[in-house]
Amino acid sequence: MTGEQYDHLLHLLQDKLQKQKQETRFRKSISASERLAICLRFLASGTNYTDLAYTFRVSKSSVSHIIRETCDVIWQVLQPLVMAIPASSDEWAVIAEGFEYKWNFPNCVGAIDGKHIRIQAPPSAGSTYYNYKGYNSIVLMAVADASYTFLYVDSGNYGRISDGGIFSNCSLGKALVSETLFSLPNPTPLLNSDRVLPFVFVGDEAFPLRKNILRPYPGKFLSNERKIFNYRLSRARRCVENAFGILASRWRVLRTEIALNPEHANKVVLACCCLHNYLMKNELGKAAKKYCPVNFADSLLSNATIKEGMWRTEEFTWQPLGRLGANNSSRAASAVRDNFCEYFSAEGAVPWQERKAFLV
Repeated sequence: MTGEQYDHLLHLLQDKLQKQKQETRFRKSISASERLAICLRFLASGTNYTDLAYTFRVSKSSVSHIIRETCDVIWQVLQPLVMAIPASSDEWAVIAEGFEYKWNFPNCVGAIDGKHIRIQAPPSAGSTYYNYKGYNSIVLMAVADASYTFLYVDSGNYGRISDGGIFSNCSLGKALVSETLFSLPNPTPLLNSDRVLPFVFVGDEAFPLRKNILRPYPGKFLSNERKIFNYRLSRARRCVENAFGILASRWRVLRTEIALNPEHANKVVLACCCLHNYLMKNELGKAAKKYCPVNFADSLLSNATIKEGMWRTEEFTWQPLGRLGANNSSRAASAVRDNFCEYFSAEGAVPWQERKAFLV
């Protein structure tokens, strides 16, 4: 983060950070700038409260209050500015243009995935947060756009809840299942084709197949057309993989076992997602980037080869979710996927897809 970005962020948060912080004849209140610096240091490093107390020369209890309050303010202020759900079909259409231009996947409005965030077991919680991976966690569900920023995040579900329950209980899952999501555009024809198909989200094999959620074809012995579809879908899915990878690389508190109660841990996760979006959007179009410099994330070369980002070289793996829905799907959902599959092997084909899908 540059000094200019920090000053702008402080300007956005200052009023709420300093609200009701009174000074007395005996002491001055901790300034908004210092509060923000303490919180950012904690989020970026994951260091413990004792180290922060010594570094900033404030009490450990003050550090605890400051981090909780500042994370809450970051979410309240930044979420409407940098992570507002698109409110019109035109805004969704712009997102879809990004996926088609960058990743050759038309009518795609987001890549969806979820991760387990490790937390310290809260007192008397029993197995509430104990997941099938063997540790305590809360779940982060997110949708990313073609530029590796988050369109939507939902955090705080119990780790013990089945992955299918996590998806069906979050607001995004409910909206996608009921097909009432936030002013999605009506189905439109694909480029160079008369196929009229809906706008969709792309996910991995953990997600259920719906008319507005596409997942890969299962199995090893697939036809060439299905292999091409799976390859094209995997390209688009890289967006959410990169968003999570950059997030965990920059906000290293997410790499640790967060030693807060689940409510406060949830605020930490949401604050990190907002700061990720703030810095990614702030660097758009700039030559010099500090948060996500050139080659840090996956990038496309001139021959359509994907150069993997440096974040992938770090020895850290977030635990993915398991199956989020049943294998069975409606005929309408299967027809949508089959139509995309046929399109990618016909009028929507690109010259290099067979070579990249290891078909020739």
